[in-house]
Amino acid sequence: MQLNLHTAWDGTTMAKTPSGKRFDHQKIIPNHVLNLAKKRLLTNLKRIQSTKEFNDLYNLLKELLSNIKGVGELYIYDTALRIGAYLGHEPDKIYLHAGTLQGAKKLGLNTRLGYILGEHLWLIGSVQDVML
Repeated sequence: MQLNLHTAWDGTTMAKTPSGKRFDHQKIIPNHVLNLAKKRLLTNLKRIQSTKEFNDLYNLLKELLSNIKGVGELYIYDTALRIGAYLGHEPDKIYLHAGTLQGAKKLGLNTRLGYILGEHLWLIGSVQDVML
């Protein structure tokens, strides 16, 4: 385990597991795209470290990375989750992207906000069941 965000930056931004391999669900992202995202995030490290909660961090990463071709919602969320772990920011809602968005729609939930509030956390099992 890395001691701080700075020492873990490469693994965090390059979508690597603790063993140094790329996460399976992010293998399709080319290295040059990940390197561009890594550089953009490193340039904005002070802004990232100044966030007070997960939602602020997630929105900042969306702002910084959304215009990089090849970087999608899942990479942004996963990266925010990893950085948030170092900053002590935990999500308090279910963010909808990829499979969670499809599952929420199948359950008839309102998905316009891009997330589901914590009161719907019990649905996670139902969303997973719908997607299987």
